[in-house]
Amino acid sequence: MLTLLLAFVGFACLDALNVLNIGIATTIVYVTRLERRSVFPGGLSFVTGLFVALFTFGLATVLGVRSLTDVAAGSDITPSTRYWAQLVIGILLIAVAALTWFSEPVTPPWIRNVAQRHPWLLTFVGLALGYVEAPTSVPYLSALAMLASRHPLPTMWPLLLVGYGLIAILPSLLILALSTRRSPRARRMQRGLVRTVTRYGPTAIRVIFLCLGVVLIVSALVHHSALGLR
Repeated sequence: MLTLLLAFVGFACLDALNVLNIGIATTIVYVTRLERRSVFPGGLSFVTGLFVALFTFGLATVLGVRSLTDVAAGSDITPSTRYWAQLVIGILLIAVAALTWFSEPVTPPWIRNVAQRHPWLLTFVGLALGYVEAPTSVPYLSALAMLASRHPLPTMWPLLLVGYGLIAILPSLLILALSTRRSPRARRMQRGLVRTVTRYGPTAIRVIFLCLGVVLIVSALVHHSALGLR
């Protein structure tokens, strides 16, 4: 259980380095400061939508995988299948790292208009963004796969999804909270957080994906006989 918990925390920390989510949170702060309004209606609407999307997607995925596992309980996974899956996942991780190396997510310009006119609509923006990001988030899918493979599932396993979602939205929450403080130190902390995640977050994730991909491919090729390769 400790291994699963540590894995969830690690994967959630990777997911928290989401430049697009932080960019939207920063845009909300900028708009509300210009109009001298509270940042919380729009900001909390956005992060709540993100959290709900992550939690419900994770819940549905784990239950769905367990249902499929129960249906296929009579079939055994052969070493060949396992190593071929490992090889494919490794190639996909390297491909994701390579394809995103020279591209950066850009905050949609219409977010500013939504934050200005209809802050409550940011709930649906967070929901939509969460449902788009969750199925393509390698850290989240990896965490869900580890959870679904446990037999039996931990008694309070939905709390793992709650904790994952809270860690994933934590940088956005910190940006919103720091924006309410008028002290120069709070503003420096906010700018430093945004600058650090924006500059180093994507690169760190790509390097991790690249290293994991290489490890998986090497491990699969070491067992080339199970793959049917000569």
